[in-house]
Amino acid sequence: MKIHPAAEVFPLMDDESFQALKEDIREHGVQEDIVEWDGYLLDGRNRLRAMEELDIPPSHNICELDSAVDPWEYAISANLHRRHLTTSQRAMVAASLAGLKRGRPELNGQKCPSTLSNAQAAKKLTVSPMAVKQAKAVQEQCSKPIQEMVKQGELTVSAAQNLAKAVPDKKEQAKLAKQGTQAVKTATKTKAVVKTPLEQLYFWWAKASDEEREEFDSIKAVINQER
Repeated sequence: MKIHPAAEVFPLMDDESFQALKEDIREHGVQEDIVEWDGYLLDGRNRLRAMEELDIPPSHNICELDSAVDPWEYAISANLHRRHLTTSQRAMVAASLAGLKRGRPELNGQKCPSTLSNAQAAKKLTVSPMAVKQAKAVQEQCSKPIQEMVKQGELTVSAAQNLAKAVPDKKEQAKLAKQGTQAVKTATKTKAVVKTPLEQLYFWWAKASDEEREEFDSIKAVINQER
């Protein structure tokens, strides 16, 4: 069964979660149907894989979605409401969505959605535009194995960015990825990474209290008046 591109932008379950799902299906059966759209698998890749490994025919657990339904909006909604994705995982998905361009090959007569801005993709995935910008940097600067670690929730976007600054060689990054999360974090700490003023402000803002943010806004207003 072909996989719809809207499903592929979301990460598969990690091994531990998949094994838990598989055991649940073994004991209780499939509780949620696999969703097809126009012949493409739109939702349920993990369930389908578990069923295949358990030799359970999927034919009785497939729901055909009306072709009038927007497959991209459906996939986003289904994954956000059912899965507990981290902020970094959602940022990586948003970065992938923001990279989709009009003019790609049509899928059964329907074009992929128009190019989304970082802000639009961020809103759909409930993350900040800054997080999407950071995720895009990870896509550009990090090796595929490191990107996969972020998609699986093993690394944060900021940790991957720091690694790219400390170890810019993608082949070396890939070697570290094979050694595991701790090796990646250790490599990042070995070489101090200096954050830009904008990055420092972003991280401060994320941890700041409401009172601190109000004070910051007041100072900014005074500065703007003096310009």
